[in-house]
Amino acid sequence: MTDEQAAVLAQYKFISVLDDSHKVSLMQKISDRRLYLKKEMSSFSFGVIEWLKTHPVKNTPFIYELIEDGGKLIVIEEYFAGSTLQELLDNGTVFTAGAIRDTAEQLCRILSDLHRAAPPIIHRAVRPSNILITPDGTVKLLEMNAARWYLGKPEADDAMKNRKRYGAPEQYTYGESTILSDIYSVGAVMKRMLEERTQPDDPGFAFLENVAWKCTQVDPNYRYQSAAAIADTLYLGQDVENSGPSRFRRFLPPGYRREHPLYMLLFTAIYIIVFNVALTLRIPGAAPGRLWTVRILALVMFLFLVFFSGNYLDCHKLLGLKKIKNRAVRLLAVALIDLILAAVFAWILIGVIRA
Repeated sequence: MTDEQAAVLAQYKFISVLDDSHKVSLMQKISDRRLYLKKEMSSFSFGVIEWLKTHPVKNTPFIYELIEDGGKLIVIEEYFAGSTLQELLDNGTVFTAGAIRDTAEQLCRILSDLHRAAPPIIHRAVRPSNILITPDGTVKLLEMNAARWYLGKPEADDAMKNRKRYGAPEQYTYGESTILSDIYSVGAVMKRMLEERTQPDDPGFAFLENVAWKCTQVDPNYRYQSAAAIADTLYLGQDVENSGPSRFRRFLPPGYRREHPLYMLLFTAIYIIVFNVALTLRIPGAAPGRLWTVRILALVMFLFLVFFSGNYLDCHKLLGLKKIKNRAVRLLAVALIDLILAAVFAWILIGVIRA
C-alpha cells in the first residue's frame, strides 16, 4: 500500500467488526462523523467495482474509495441503516402480500439497472442476506463484490456465488450465470417470503406465487426474460409477458429474445448479411425459376444454421448438448455440428444446381 493510499484510509476511524468472516467493518469518517463500511475483498471483478464507482446504481452502496493492496481490494462504501431480509426472516417476521410485492418490485428495479449496463452486470448472489430494507421501506441490494460482467461465457467461480436455495439450476449444472440466473433468484426470494405470509386466503398471494413460479422455471427460456418485466408485472398486477406480443418472446429469433440492444444490433447485422448473400446468389445460365429456387433454399439453410447455433427453442437440449458441463466443449460440439450441417447443405445445393 502506498503512503497516499494509507493517508486515504487514515481519514476513517474503526468502530466495530460487522462480519469477521467477510472482513466487513463499520468505520466513521473523522471529518464528517458519518458512518461507512470498509470491506476487504479477495474475490472480485475490479472492472465491475470500478464501473459502479463511476456509474452509481440507485439503491446499491455508493463506493467512495477503492484501494488495491496486494491481491485484495479495500472498498469504502455507503453504510445503510436497516435490517437484511434474512434478519427479518430469522426474527419471525410475517409479510403481507403488499410487502412482498413492493420488496420484489424494488429489487427488480435495481437488477434492471444493473442488467442494462453494457455489457450487462449480473449480481450472482441475490439472496435474503444481501437484501437490506431501510426503516422507511426502501430496498437496497448489497454485496456487489460477487457481480460480474456477462460476456456470454461462464466464470470459473459462477457455481459458488449463490446458495443452492437461491441459485439457478444452470449455476450448478453448467457453472454458468446469466441475467436469467438473477431472475431465478428473485423468484426464490419471493418463495421464501411467501412461506412467512399473513392472511393466506388473500388473493394477492396467488398472484405472487404465479410470478415466483415463472421466475424459478428450470428452463431459463420459460422465465421472465428481464427484471424490468417482473417489476412491471408486480406494479400493474398482471403479467406483462402474457399480454400482447411478449407472450411469444420464446419464439422470437436468436438475438431478440433477451431484448438487449447490443445482441439485437449484432443479430440484425447477421440477418441482413444472410438475406443479402442468399437472395443475390448468381448462377450463370440458370433459368429464373431455378435461380430463385436455389436462392430460397440457400436462405432457409443459412437461417437454419443461425437458429441452431442460437439454440432456438432450446434445440441443443434435444440433442443432449446441454448435458456437456464444460461450456468450451459444448460450444465446440455445436461448431462441429454446424460444419457437418453446412457440408450437407452445400451438397444439397450443388445437387439442385446441377439437376
